[in-house]
Amino acid sequence: MDALLSVIGMAIRLVGGFFSEWLMAGVGRGVIAIVSPRSRPDYFDCVIVGLLFWLTLIVALGWWLTRA
Repeated sequence: MDALLSVIGMAIRLVGGFFSEWLMAGVGRGVIAIVSPRSRPDYFDCVIVGLLFWLTLIVALGWWLTRA
């Protein structure tokens, strides 16, 4: 039973990892398209920009929630 739960947990983490990378790439592609519409960024650039966008959003939200 423990092995089955372990396999299910690994599958959930694997799918979540792919989904989060796909989400970061999509957000990064959108940010790059707004800033520089004529550029053709590769996938890695989109993931990095998406990651920076989400980190900035989390830091800003954390600052806003703790400032009061």
